Amino acid sequence: MKSRVYGRVRELRSLGLVAGLLILAVVAAGVILASRPPSIATRLAVVNAMYSAIHADPPWKATLISNPPVVPISAEEAANRAVVACHEGAGTKTIATALVNTSQGPNPEWAVFLNPPGKHFGVYVGMEPPRHPAILNWYAAFVPVRGSQPIFCTFGRSTRLPALPVFGSQK
Repeated sequence: MKSRVYGRVRELRSLGLVAGLLILAVVAAGVILASRPPSIATRLAVVNAMYSAIHADPPWKATLISNPPVVPISAEEAANRAVVACHEGAGTKTIATALVNTSQGPNPEWAVFLNPPGKHFGVYVGMEPPRHPAILNWYAAFVPVRGSQPIFCTFGRSTRLPALPVFGSQK
């Protein structure tokens, strides 16, 4: 009888250990997936959603190019141009780049997502910022690879993207 009870206890402990390890594995997988940065497709969807919500005229949309062509400027050069054109400041970090087609013309453009230094508050030109201003979590620039079209700079906040790491802030 005692050996049966001990055998049952060992069996239950083994089941508990297996269940505990399974729960730990599921939690670890969730943490890994949650910490993975959003894809470029998600970032573009956020920008597209903002411009479809404000009914831009003409409508503006960017789509990934499945087979990107060779273009005359690199992603690094596009990022450098974006930082200067969008006045994001020294030390701005590039988060993601991709060649995209936009509704603005026949040539591809570099989509450059940036993280400028600072606290990422919205711009309040000529106005006093609200007591609790929105914290922006995406900055993007669309850099044409040909022609003289200007660089399109934009930014916003979306619940689909995590907060941007803050760095280089002055107190």
